[in-house]
Amino acid sequence: MFVGLDIGELWSDRASYVDDWYAVEEIDSQTFIIGEPKSSQYNSSFLLEGEDYALLMDAGSSERPSGSKSMAEIAGTLTDKPILLIISHMHFDHIGDLSEFNGAILVAQPFIVQRAAESDRTFALDPIWSEVQGLEPSGKIITASSAETAFHGTRDIRVAAFIQPGGILNLGDRPVTVITTVGHTYDSLSVIDHARNYAFSGDFMYQHFGGVVAFLPGAELKVYIESIDAFLSKTGPAYRFFGSHGQQEYDYQWAIGMHTEMVKIRDGLVEPRIAGNFMSPGVPLQLHQKGPLLIYMTPFFDSAFIFSRYFVWMAAMAYALFSIVLFVLLGMLPRKKVPTN
Repeated sequence: MFVGLDIGELWSDRASYVDDWYAVEEIDSQTFIIGEPKSSQYNSSFLLEGEDYALLMDAGSSERPSGSKSMAEIAGTLTDKPILLIISHMHFDHIGDLSEFNGAILVAQPFIVQRAAESDRTFALDPIWSEVQGLEPSGKIITASSAETAFHGTRDIRVAAFIQPGGILNLGDRPVTVITTVGHTYDSLSVIDHARNYAFSGDFMYQHFGGVVAFLPGAELKVYIESIDAFLSKTGPAYRFFGSHGQQEYDYQWAIGMHTEMVKIRDGLVEPRIAGNFMSPGVPLQLHQKGPLLIYMTPFFDSAFIFSRYFVWMAAMAYALFSIVLFVLLGMLPRKKVPTN
């Protein structure tokens, strides 16, 4: 259940299935939601068309049936403009058909730029990447770790180009701004169309499919709050907001409410309870709930610490110490004498 939506159910009476897997809704004549209502995460991607190029935010859920059309093919039925792919972050359910594109745009975070610079693997770039204003062509291949894909194995990421944080990408009479919105992951980005008052926030913010996810590697509550501050400062009540899971559209008040509740958690004004989440069965998490808003976090320590090398080292040392103590204690137990004839 995704806030009143069952798997396979359309999110709006304005949406319609275009085949057995994908559904599309026209936000306006040049802006589209491409949904995957039958995916386990109820994913959506977004297509923004300008006079010269079209920008596709995210490459699909990785769950489409074998033999079905790719996200690239579906997007190609909605525009005749060259499609530029940008990925909101590297989780598996946003990079499904990445290989069907000539690379993707990433925001130029220093640690990603460094990884690309140090990579000796390249791919042939389409000349179009040198023509688009606001981009820095790359042509490098980096490897997303299992932690970066949300524990769905490693994936090669072909970096077509970087865009600077806060950079403007001109699609041809349609400039859009790309900002870093770190918190869900440390590579998260959002796309804002100021002229049309649209904001596309990926997994950084949505209303929602079972709870705001702040317990995977790269999630950090303090940074999340700072990113929401920046996000709100660049938008406003007149904007329409779209997230990547479940019911896509949410409003400014939802964003304000999410910020308010996260600040309460940070300041110790509320006491989250232990609960589970369908994405991590059997793993206890901290949950703070305010009406329909659910915020899931790692228990006891912040996610950034739990998934750090320091924590892994501490856990390994603790396990080794426990094993030594247990071995010593077992050695101190009286042994039963074996009778001799």
